[in-house]
Amino acid sequence: MESTCPVCKEEEEDREHYEYGCKEMEKLRRRIAERIGRENGQISREEWGLEVEGMETETAITIAKVRWIYHCVRCSIDNGKKKRMNIDLVIQKLDRRLTVLNTIDVEASKKKTAEASKKAAVQLQQ
Repeated sequence: MESTCPVCKEEEEDREHYEYGCKEMEKLRRRIAERIGRENGQISREEWGLEVEGMETETAITIAKVRWIYHCVRCSIDNGKKKRMNIDLVIQKLDRRLTVLNTIDVEASKKKTAEASKKAAVQLQQ
């Protein structure tokens, strides 16, 4: 049984195509590469697979989030809920998720700072 990629609808899908080779995913990777400041507009296979040690946390989170969003959109296409992937909408979803994540990080940081201040005040009183 032949399996055609639901996203690009051109190529027979195999593991390589699913993980890295889809032309539509390539367009998305280029947009993300520009977003994270890559001058060459490329994200390597290892980076896309989050297999690079020492990768900046923000870059890794961005790649992980966009991969998840891509997976969700791909499933929607595969299940007939959407006809095609709109990269601009994927980027908008990424922005929303990163905004929420940054808000959570800021709140957690404020909480840690407040706890540290309370600890320091208690230690000074003793």
